[in-house]
Amino acid sequence: MTPGTPEAMIDAMKSDERSGRDSRAAVPRPVVPPGALRQLKKLIYEVYVAAGMPSLDRIRAWITARDDLPGAPGRDTIRRVIGDPTVPPSQVNMVAVAAVLAWEGGWDEDNLIGRVRDLWVRASTAEPVGRPLEVVTDPFGLEVHRCIGLSGDGPTLPAYVPRDHDRRLRGIVADAAAGNSRMAVLVGGSLTGKTRACWEALTLLRDESQPWRLWHPIYPTRADAALADLVDLGPRTVVWLNEAQLYLADPVSGRELSAGLREAFRDGSRAPILVLATLWPHQWDALIARDDSGGEARDLLLGHSIPVPDSFTDTDLDALASSGDPRLAEAASHAPDGQITQYLGGGPFLLDRYHQAPPATRALIHAAMDSRRLGCGPHLPLALLADAAPGYLTETQWEQTGEDWLARALDHTAIPSDGLPSILVPISNTTRRNRRKSRAGAASEPATAAVYRLADYLEQHGIRARAGEIPPVDFWVSCVSHASPVEQRALGKAAWDRGLYRDATQFCKNAVASGDLSTVSSLLFNYYDSQGTVSPADAWAAANVPLDDTAAVADLMSWWVSAGFDREQFTRLARRAVEECSLEDPKAVTEMLRALWKAGPEETVSALFASDRAPDGVNISDIDPGDGITVLLTRGIAEFVNLDSPRDVSDLLFELIGIRGAQEQIEILLGRVTETLPRYSDSHELGTLLIRMCIAGGVEHVLGWMADGRNADVLDPNEATRLLQKVAEAGHDEMAAAWAAHVAAGTKLIASVHIAKLINALHARYPDALAVLLARKPAEQVSTDDLDGVAKLLDGLREAGAVDQVRILADRVAATISNHEGRDPLPLLESLERAGAEEQMTPVLAHLAACSDLRLLSSERWAARQAPLMSEYFPLGNSAHLRRLVRSLDHRGERECIGVLADRGLVAEVSLTHTQGVTDLIGELVNAGYQEPAAQLTARLVAETVIDNPGTVAAVLRHLWESGASGPIASLLARDPASHTALDDLYKVSSLLDVLVEVEAEDQVAELIARIAADAPPLSPGAVAHLIDRLRSLGVIEEAKTLALRSSKLAPLGDPVETAALISCLRESGEPIAPLLERDPASAVEMRHPDSFHPLLHKLRAAGADEQLRSLAARIAESIPLDYPKGLDRLLDTLQSLGAGEAATKLVDRLPAAGLFSFYRYRVGGQARFRFGREPDGCPATPWNWDDLD
Repeated sequence: MTPGTPEAMIDAMKSDERSGRDSRAAVPRPVVPPGALRQLKKLIYEVYVAAGMPSLDRIRAWITARDDLPGAPGRDTIRRVIGDPTVPPSQVNMVAVAAVLAWEGGWDEDNLIGRVRDLWVRASTAEPVGRPLEVVTDPFGLEVHRCIGLSGDGPTLPAYVPRDHDRRLRGIVADAAAGNSRMAVLVGGSLTGKTRACWEALTLLRDESQPWRLWHPIYPTRADAALADLVDLGPRTVVWLNEAQLYLADPVSGRELSAGLREAFRDGSRAPILVLATLWPHQWDALIARDDSGGEARDLLLGHSIPVPDSFTDTDLDALASSGDPRLAEAASHAPDGQITQYLGGGPFLLDRYHQAPPATRALIHAAMDSRRLGCGPHLPLALLADAAPGYLTETQWEQTGEDWLARALDHTAIPSDGLPSILVPISNTTRRNRRKSRAGAASEPATAAVYRLADYLEQHGIRARAGEIPPVDFWVSCVSHASPVEQRALGKAAWDRGLYRDATQFCKNAVASGDLSTVSSLLFNYYDSQGTVSPADAWAAANVPLDDTAAVADLMSWWVSAGFDREQFTRLARRAVEECSLEDPKAVTEMLRALWKAGPEETVSALFASDRAPDGVNISDIDPGDGITVLLTRGIAEFVNLDSPRDVSDLLFELIGIRGAQEQIEILLGRVTETLPRYSDSHELGTLLIRMCIAGGVEHVLGWMADGRNADVLDPNEATRLLQKVAEAGHDEMAAAWAAHVAAGTKLIASVHIAKLINALHARYPDALAVLLARKPAEQVSTDDLDGVAKLLDGLREAGAVDQVRILADRVAATISNHEGRDPLPLLESLERAGAEEQMTPVLAHLAACSDLRLLSSERWAARQAPLMSEYFPLGNSAHLRRLVRSLDHRGERECIGVLADRGLVAEVSLTHTQGVTDLIGELVNAGYQEPAAQLTARLVAETVIDNPGTVAAVLRHLWESGASGPIASLLARDPASHTALDDLYKVSSLLDVLVEVEAEDQVAELIARIAADAPPLSPGAVAHLIDRLRSLGVIEEAKTLALRSSKLAPLGDPVETAALISCLRESGEPIAPLLERDPASAVEMRHPDSFHPLLHKLRAAGADEQLRSLAARIAESIPLDYPKGLDRLLDTLQSLGAGEAATKLVDRLPAAGLFSFYRYRVGGQARFRFGREPDGCPATPWNWDDLD
């Protein structure tokens, strides 16, 4: 290690710290995943800290000195008990260690031993989620598709040919095997091999020395199963989320699961975790597009997708041919467009059977396709399909079906064919045995009703093929009768978005009646939009919403008040709620109280205190709380609420404070809570509850709890200090002093900011307690992770006169400063300065310099001190960082420090990768007066510039030209860039040509123009157009014509904006446009964002290519994506202005089926015509009202 480096300085600080402290080394805190083991290890470590973190030898001596302990652990065993992240094999040894630590730390020994024994048993018997990977040998059990031609007797799969996505996936799995939590989401169409790729990737984990597990949660539902066991998810576990939308799409459970998985990734004790998920593209888009509660899923997924292509590339097919597997050979010979996996999974055969199906069978399949794409779950009741299918048939087709049409249709969908999947797969109902029906999730079908699942491949085909179709009336009527409540909500949105207002309102009504209170908002708003009034929908909702979910009712009440709907109906709903809802959930009761207060007393209070004549001495507690709150109080809130959550109980208690007539309930609640205080373990929640108990008049209850000094260990120092201050404010000086002593003796010495707050509180009023705390040497034990907290603690220790503690903490933070890159250093430095810790400031400043941190150079106070360290330790590789440093030093007048940078080898070491950064650095060196280093760096740049990169050469030449460096320009031109530069990026080539013209390099200009004319590939029509214009401006007309002709014949025409630019260039320069138009650009351009077509449509009109314009307009009308309504609005105006009215009409007609009926209504001016919505056939709906609904 080189003397004087930041590393050497930090090492010296560490040495000083070691020499100034007890020679014993503290056992580090173990990192343990959630569960009983974490609770056990946390408890043991806390009592270890409370005992002063004694040495292993001392603990062993304590155990030996006692003859009442059965265990006799040695030093290594004691270390493992305290610091190893595994379950100690011997309970008696763990009990022995806990007992002596409790005695030394002043804890209740018997209580601790009991808790340790209980947690040891739970930890020893805990079963991690999932199964050992070594026993996971059936790929079909993980939903890998079977292959055609297989008998199904075993898990045999065709040979596997890795593709690009497999290589990316293997990298992620290898990173997980190395110890990092990772996630991979394979996104591709049905039967593209997503699940098989995940299965093959598991091979990397099967041979790991530390065994992995695989967790595939599926029962009772996938999301419920995952949520139930997520808390037990531990290290080296593969989380298998095949068809991830079934886990993440639900707005409630999906949000919770996404948040839980994100938290698991952040929890280092659980690492490594590997999440393998699969999604179809439209499912991926739906999840990441949500900005409501689904944002959690978006945050979980983004950055982890791996696209899986539909087809094998030529390289993949070559590898396939050498596999030796006859099934792969057959697929290679027969699969269309390289869709090998689809062929192996039976996709083309499914499509053939679908297309060849009789009308009644196709109708049944269409009903299934529409059910899935519009909101039904994967399990489709046969009754729904059977009732919907007739609506898809013409009168003639229906008349030709026999009585047994359904049986024959089902037979056709299930025809077995060499291992192929059925079109409609029957789903077993055996899993429904011995299960109670959930009101919220119950479908209207009996448990024994036949249920089918549509083959995935056809489901995805239906999403594309039927995107422009609105199902017939029979479909919607059947869904009203047979869809589940959750599906009714989704179907209601789909119906409303397509203009089927009556059906949408019926779906919402059904969902609400079945307990989905979140749909009340849609019900009332939709009804108002179509009828111009919310009545009688609001009256029905107020009278009929189920009340068995208090939380949902409370949320509904809050929303109702905020939405401003009729107060009479709110009062009706509120009356039902306060009289009938369960009062067990304190959070729900609190929300109900808030809604009731907002609906009545709050308005009274606002009016009263806004008045100039507000009476003196009036308090909120004098305001009549209203009938609803009074009824709740009369029912006895405090007697029934569940007390499991201190946060929810605290919020309820706080809400009751100040309500007239609530005192009796407050007192009852205080009494009940006092008995449950020992059950609460969350420090912040418990601390807040205790303080609110004081505010509510329960100081005596709190004092009784505080009288047990052991409770000082339950709260962290921050909460203990808050409670101390609250009790002192209430005038209980004796108890406050006793509590201060308990806290000082037993509080956890971990968070520096909390200890600083405690020291400040003790220093003000409790010197004896402060002495006890300082005797425990907090500076040796607190974490130094929080620099702001360390700064505050340094100040607190200094003000308390703990000079030795200040030095120790200053040494520790200086020794660990390398762990704090990016943190704001100023508060710490200012605190060190106040403490006179000059020696410790230097390594902090040096570390900042070594991290390229320039912040202190902008400070008048620190710049002069930091500048020399910057010149000595600042890294020399990044040109942009160096440019900012040189500029700052020059601005500060610290120019000699720039010379130190040059002497350290700046010219030789700076990277030339970022040309702009290097040229800017050269300019700053020149401005600072360092001509020689600038000249040396210029020479190096000229010599090492990548000569075949036209952008880089152009940037260097421009810098040299602007600097007047004629010599270096000649040196660079001598390397003949015109002959060597690559021509694939014509924008950069054009830039190089411009600079060569500027520097008057005539030979180089001529050479480059000749190469452009002869060889420039027209890969980008926009770049070609720009270059043609540039050549013409230089007067080289023939070369421009040559490039124009080649481009009109060869340039790719997929980008409509670039194609428009090329057409415009050819037309304006007088070059023939016919060769380009003969290539039919209207058919070649890709369907992109609507705004990308304005230039091309106008350029085609300007060029007189009316046939191309009509063809393009027709394509747009039929095929353009409908995801951007604002862009579509502008595009429709453009089509109309160019005379393509028929195409505009066709495009508008596509809008309702795409869920854009409101936009359709705006474009056709049908606000009045479609007031009541439309029918599936497009006709305006006849007037309807609430009485027409079931």
